[in-house]
Amino acid sequence: ASAVEISLGNYTSNFISLIALFATAGTVLGMLIFVSRMIYGMSADRVLPRGLGEVHTRTRTPHFAILIVMAIAILFVMIGDIQFVANVTTLGALVTFMFVNSSVIILRATKPKLKREFKVPLNIKNYPILCLIALVWISFLLVQFKVDVINVGLIVSVFGLGFYMAYKRKLIA
Repeated sequence: ASAVEISLGNYTSNFISLIALFATAGTVLGMLIFVSRMIYGMSADRVLPRGLGEVHTRTRTPHFAILIVMAIAILFVMIGDIQFVANVTTLGALVTFMFVNSSVIILRATKPKLKREFKVPLNIKNYPILCLIALVWISFLLVQFKVDVINVGLIVSVFGLGFYMAYKRKLIA
């Protein structure tokens, strides 16, 4: 918006800001839906407590998962620094992509005969080169974050891992 204001004036800048606001709102809504559905799926797979996957009788939505995602989103909104929240979210997405690409490589090595519905192109001796390139690129991107963003990411990861381990050991019902 600032660049547009310099070249095209204030009204155009306001219009671009409005478009950016709606784009951001759409992205946030999509993420809220995605994360609540992910929690629902993890509950169905018994990785998270069954109650998180409970579906509302009238709306047919995973209402407890939606409420938890909403509460977490409200906490992030209360931080007040949109750039910080965006960086933490981006860090989480990059770490997720890192695990997905690592899993593809590990599964190719440990279970080469496993039937695969989708095959990653560009393989050398059954090792997906695109996944290796992605891991290198993600590693480069991860070191670009500020320490406070990485610390929040680590805290969330440790909390999530602790919750998962406790749940798997049946310490949490």
